[in-house]
Amino acid sequence: MKLSDAVIAEPFSRALRLTRRFAGSKSATNFLTWLDLELGGYESSNPAMSSDVVVPTYRTVVAHHYNIAGQCLMLPLDFHFVNEVRLRESIEVLEDGRWRYEGCR
Repeated sequence: MKLSDAVIAEPFSRALRLTRRFAGSKSATNFLTWLDLELGGYESSNPAMSSDVVVPTYRTVVAHHYNIAGQCLMLPLDFHFVNEVRLRESIEVLEDGRWRYEGCR
């Protein structure tokens, strides 16, 4: 399967795996690291993760935080950044909906 076909017809994770195979033959070190992080997640268990890696801003979503009684934390607009969460899960987990952010319980 050609990469251009995979991007259109397949899940994004498949396109990344095909890209990873191609990039591995080109010794594109930084690109390979990014692909490994996307495919394996920005988790400490991923060998590509290091202390200087920051979860990219494009993985930011808005979340609601709840206290132990189930009450939603409501903040003034000036504090909108508190409700931002960067998703660390692999692209496959994000694609199939296995992830769930529980807030700050």
